[in-house]
Amino acid sequence: DSFAKSGKPTHLVIGGRHRGRLSFPKPDGTLLHHDNAKFGENANGWGHNAIVSKIDIENNAVAWVTSEGMMDEVERTSADVVATTAAGHVLAAGEKRGDAGGHFIVKFNGADGTVVWSKLYPELKLRGMESVGEMVYVTGEFKSTGTEAFATASNGLGALSSSCDGEGYSASVLALD
Repeated sequence: DSFAKSGKPTHLVIGGRHRGRLSFPKPDGTLLHHDNAKFGENANGWGHNAIVSKIDIENNAVAWVTSEGMMDEVERTSADVVATTAAGHVLAAGEKRGDAGGHFIVKFNGADGTVVWSKLYPELKLRGMESVGEMVYVTGEFKSTGTEAFATASNGLGALSSSCDGEGYSASVLALD
């Protein structure tokens, strides 16, 4: 669903969703298999999970691949946009469906793909992402009257009120590092 250049000119980051097994070549020529744990559980096709991978194009090999921080045991998830910082760290934004869902942002260590932090924003719809240095800007929209949990949660974003007084969506921009 999304591609981004990495901190190194020979690396590329991809984000999206998958069902079943994905196989990536490793530097030693063997394959790294990434299985979707939900494959086959949902015959209606809702069993896909978000995935982010860092690819070393020069060596035609995967650096790492993960679904950590983006999985949901029951509902489908997707990593819709990805970006990398100047230092090579990777951020992904996407959506978790279902009652406890919403849009998420996950920051991965660029070297090994481990999760640095992960946040879920039920009130936001995240649409785009761009990095400048170590800052990543995420665009989207929100619908709020300023009274929901988003306004008082410990996410540090403070109270937000939609220009539509909760009846429609307003634009949002988040700056993250």
